[in-house]
Amino acid sequence: MVAKAKEIDGFDKDTIYQDLKKENRKDVRLIYIIMDLIFSPGGMDIVKELEEDFKDNGNRHYPRLLLLGIVLFCFKQKDYKYSDIVMACKSNLFLRIFTRGIEPCESTFRNFLNTPKPDSFRKIFLYTLLRFNEYDLLKFLHY
Repeated sequence: MVAKAKEIDGFDKDTIYQDLKKENRKDVRLIYIIMDLIFSPGGMDIVKELEEDFKDNGNRHYPRLLLLGIVLFCFKQKDYKYSDIVMACKSNLFLRIFTRGIEPCESTFRNFLNTPKPDSFRKIFLYTLLRFNEYDLLKFLHY
């Protein structure tokens, strides 16, 4: 069985935004930016391409949008180890809301980060740099 983003209850931009607003916190900017990035037309196109890199072997898999959002958030927070990413999914309030309570395991992130063709992640990297720069998250590019 393959899980698609729409099959995870509440995994859509509007529902996640509403739940984040309920928390009434000021430090939600990063997760808003990541959601804007992954749910944008350019982000969706890249994720479609990324989907093609993974074979459907009949096992359930997590939506690539979800995994990409988690990885971008964790990398920005300097959580680079698979175990740190898994722990963040369990303990970080924003990730709990974003993932709708789903807790992928280390092997899920290992496969996600190591399976795609290098071109797929190169496109994600460049697109992310462009979008993060638009939001002034990359201070070294602004003099």
